[in-house]
Amino acid sequence: MEAIQRSDDSTDKAQSLLKSAAVRIVVYDEQIEVQINKQALRRELLGQEADSPMQSSTEDDTNLLILKTDARLKRCGGEVRFQLPPDSGHAKSHPVPSLIRAVARAHDWLDRIFRGELTNQRALAEATGLDERYVGRILPLAFLAPDLTEAILEGKHASHLTLENFRGDVPVDWNEQRDQFSRP
Repeated sequence: MEAIQRSDDSTDKAQSLLKSAAVRIVVYDEQIEVQINKQALRRELLGQEADSPMQSSTEDDTNLLILKTDARLKRCGGEVRFQLPPDSGHAKSHPVPSLIRAVARAHDWLDRIFRGELTNQRALAEATGLDERYVGRILPLAFLAPDLTEAILEGKHASHLTLENFRGDVPVDWNEQRDQFSRP
């Protein structure tokens, strides 16, 4: 519990620091640029008062620290997100809620069938109020290779993978699944 509080505290501090020191965030086609006021950053880090002689009200280029990283916008499912280069050292976890929901539904539905609550795809569709074709497309996700399921739940799957990739047949063989769903 204490570790969680520390994490929340550090996140709050980082957000506070960013809010007070960031002057501008510029998003280009292939890059993100964050402009930080050096004096505001110094004030936040060293705890100097706002009326300190080091404080300057100018926002000229000499007072700005400019951080840049390569990034591009990428459509992923129903969302648009920044894709950072793989070697950038940034976190590589990008959960896709629609994929996570689909995998969770598939496992829940399979459990309901095994328990005898529902007998088939049509009964599932009627019980959930969803389209029978949608149920038929989602149910095979319960049979994904365990490492693919884990990657989807942790957001560490191939960046191109969306629910649309599962429109066709999902191979029964786990190695075939890995080949089909891990390559761009």
